[in-house]
Amino acid sequence: MDNLGAADLELPAHALEQLSTAAPHEPGFPTDFISETSAWVLGAAAL
Repeated sequence: MDNLGAADLELPAHALEQLSTAAPHEPGFPTDFISETSAWVLGAAAL
């Protein structure tokens, strides 16, 4: 229940910026694969 309660936690902007600069994140696979292939997989639906 405590873990679910953390879903309501909102961090201030300065804290989010500190976290982003301390530990930058690249999503990697499958996010990059999907973004690279969605145009030819989905065709006109990707627009």
